[in-house]
Parts: sequence; C-alpha cells; structure tokens
Amino acid sequence: MSKEKAHPSAATLERARAEKAAGNTSIPVCNYTPDAAHSQPSIADYLGRDRESARKGRELCAALHLDSRTLRQRIELERRNGAAIVADNRSGYWVTADPAEAQAFVRSMRRRAHEILKTAQAVETAMGLD
Repeated sequence: MSKEKAHPSAATLERARAEKAAGNTSIPVCNYTPDAAHSQPSIADYLGRDRESARKGRELCAALHLDSRTLRQRIELERRNGAAIVADNRSGYWVTADPAEAQAFVRSMRRRAHEILKTAQAVETAMGLD
C-alpha cells in the first residue's frame, strides 16, 4: 500500500488559514496593497493635526487592534507614500503641516540613523568584517 505525500505547501497554506482564523496572520502588512474597495483606514485618519492632539502608540494599537510592530510598519508605509506623520517620545504621533515640526522630525530620524550606522560599524570592526 503506497502512501501519498502531501505537497509541502499544503502545511503552509493550512497554517496560514489557521493564523488568519485566529487573527494572527504572519503576512507582513507592508507587502500588501489592498484595492480601494477593500482598503483599511489609514493611520493618518486616526491622528490629530498638531502636537497637542498627538496619540501615543499604545493608544493607536488598542484603537486599531494592531500590535506595535504592525503599527510602526503601517506608519512607515504611509510616510513613504507621502503622509507627514511625525512623532516624538513625549507626545506620540500626529500629522503635521508645520515645516518646522517636520524638519525637527527629519533631524531626529537622521540622528537615529547615524547612531545605528555607528553601532553596525562597531560590530563589523569587532568581528573583523570591515
């Protein structure tokens, strides 16, 4: 009696169905672009338009039923598609129309990027990879 083997993708498909049913999909949000009829509301729609009406990440996660990583991915995607979503550690996230606020945010992001690069270079040097 021969036993037929299941195609390797069958288990993956079944796992994806189970995750979807449980609300724990592992498909990255940033790689999914829904059509207009099925699109999700943008994060920017939930944000105030000045620092005083900023919303904390925890508050957004609860309101949108997202984990913090997915929230950050969606914010990054919206920023790359033209939304002027800015943030700071005290206030949270908001959409700005103020060039000075946007510039302060850009400076902060550039400083963070520089610090990350310095850390990566230090590890390269420590491991003799440079």
